[in-house]
Amino acid sequence: MRINMTPIPTCQNYLINDFDIKENLIPEFIKTCDLCDNTQINIDEKCSKLLQIKENYTKIVDLLDGDNKRLDFSFDNSCDQLVENIKFNVADFSHCSVTISYFAKSQFFHNGLLDFSVGKECHMSVVILSDVSAVDSLDLLSIKINLGEGSTLSLSVVDLSKGSTMSKRLEIDTPHDDSIVNIRTICLAESASVDYNYITRVLGERNVVDMKSVGALSHTDKHFKGCIDFKRGSRKSVGKEKEVCLILDDESKSLSLPTILCEEEDVDISHATATAKLSDKAMFYMNSRGIDEKEAGKIYLISLLSSLMIDLDDKVKEKILDKAGRMMYEN
Repeated sequence: MRINMTPIPTCQNYLINDFDIKENLIPEFIKTCDLCDNTQINIDEKCSKLLQIKENYTKIVDLLDGDNKRLDFSFDNSCDQLVENIKFNVADFSHCSVTISYFAKSQFFHNGLLDFSVGKECHMSVVILSDVSAVDSLDLLSIKINLGEGSTLSLSVVDLSKGSTMSKRLEIDTPHDDSIVNIRTICLAESASVDYNYITRVLGERNVVDMKSVGALSHTDKHFKGCIDFKRGSRKSVGKEKEVCLILDDESKSLSLPTILCEEEDVDISHATATAKLSDKAMFYMNSRGIDEKEAGKIYLISLLSSLMIDLDDKVKEKILDKAGRMMYEN
């Protein structure tokens, strides 16, 4: 079985397949539960009992100007499965934010859908933090965002994974004019399988999409597939993609496929990717100034991450820096 197959024909031609899911990772689906209108999700008997308190897992959230919402989900031995479907409706002319956190230190199963409908001339900030350390766990999350005219979206995805199989699928539509989308992804993964599949469809004029990803891998396989699709009518729009991945051992692999599709002539587009170990030249430069190899790697990694952490709160920044420092000193 494969998860999160690439939806873009040009990418499928490169045979960029996703990770195999082991059978023992998937709960035995024996029941069906209707979580919301027009949506049906299969869940097992144990999860069905957890969903009796449905507001914890199926929710409609209305956001007004000045709202700052936070949702925290924790997995433990008593609650090790989560199937959530959350719809966010953002009113016109709103300045608001949403922070969603997932924490796990024991084995779990997660399959979530976050659906955002953002009104016109909004400033929307979304932070999604996955801080999970659990062997043989499956963490799936789909994010859908529809952006209104003249709105600005700042989306930060922070993954601090260890031992799990993780997949994030992101779909953003900008059907109107003058929208701005900033996507920031930080991935610090150990002994994990990680897959990102992002697509932003640009339909209106003068839209801006900036997609950046930075990470470090230890004993991990990572796929990053980012696509900006400029549809006909997206004149004078801008699209940028950039991914940088630091490899910390001889086993990790990072496969990056930045893709830009374009049906318009008057657009400004660029993409770049870099995957490597810390260069000998950079290491020699730091060693010559009395900085040892581990500390040099930490400084370099933090310098890569710093530009993506500007909009994050102090607690999230602290988690990222602690994880980055520990990974550098353990590898």
